[in-house]
Amino acid sequence: MWNLGINLIAGLIIAAITGITAYLYGRMSFSARGLLHKRVRTEAKGQYHFLEGQWYDYYISSFNDTDPPVWMIGSLTLRLLRNSTFRGRFVVEINDSLTLRFSLRGEVRGGWLMYVGVCDDLNDTVSSVIFPNILTGSTLVGLWTGQDNARRLATGPIVISRNPLTVSELNKAVSSARLNFIWPGTPTSFNGQHEG
Repeated sequence: MWNLGINLIAGLIIAAITGITAYLYGRMSFSARGLLHKRVRTEAKGQYHFLEGQWYDYYISSFNDTDPPVWMIGSLTLRLLRNSTFRGRFVVEINDSLTLRFSLRGEVRGGWLMYVGVCDDLNDTVSSVIFPNILTGSTLVGLWTGQDNARRLATGPIVISRNPLTVSELNKAVSSARLNFIWPGTPTSFNGQHEG
């Protein structure tokens, strides 16, 4: 009986040590996945440290088919994690009675910043954003895809900047970014070969 008690206490001590070790190992290792299937080296975090913090976020949207598109302004906050992944928040005031808050998850890969945002206020609203060539300064130009203000699927330019920008500065940044929009015309061939 005495041996059973010793074995039971020894087993409990070993289980406690194993549990604490597993917990500490899990806290020290990083298990969050990025957007893409393969991780990048962890030392890249220092290279992209400049992305952390607060940004002004500007994107083009529209309210209906008849009004011209407008620049919308919001606030973007990024927090870089290991393996060049990050979390963030985006907040935009659509009008006096509607403010949308998005939770972001993304990563940096090959000098491109990519993230997906899910709206905390409207769970069915999701957007994706990509910025190529992010090492170009304190103003980055990219593309967003999601729902416009009329809740239609849309894509358009997005600009993030450390400083506030005017409409003229935003339009100039987009025009000099060399974004290539494929016109939604009717395709006439497969891989450059006409139907025969």
